[in-house]
Amino acid sequence: MTRKAWNEVQQRRLTAASAPADPATVAILTLVQGDPIHARDRAMLTAAIVADARANGGQVSSNRVRESLRDADGDLTVYPRMIGAHYMALKNRGILRTTDTWETSTDRHGNNSGKPCWVYTLDPRYWAGSSRDD
Repeated sequence: MTRKAWNEVQQRRLTAASAPADPATVAILTLVQGDPIHARDRAMLTAAIVADARANGGQVSSNRVRESLRDADGDLTVYPRMIGAHYMALKNRGILRTTDTWETSTDRHGNNSGKPCWVYTLDPRYWAGSSRDD
């Protein structure tokens, strides 16, 4: 398969993966996102996203963020299901925005390795000198 054909396949997968979620999925993700048990996870995710944006001129890579949340043994220090829910919540609030760029996921533990994932931009109010967490 040519590189162009591979890119077209990946773009179709990405478009399908980023289609609006059905109402039941949105409701479940909203419940998980608002669960007070996961406040620490949300704080750690927010800090990792802001740190990645600051280090990369506002660009946020899910791969870099995820790797920064691993301990010495390679295990995530946050509840894995919170990652997608937190990204969705930040996107819905306009804090994170998808770019025209995507990358290939390196998430072997979550069985997402090889799948396309968006590169985001973080609203500059949240990384350019601000310490506000969400």
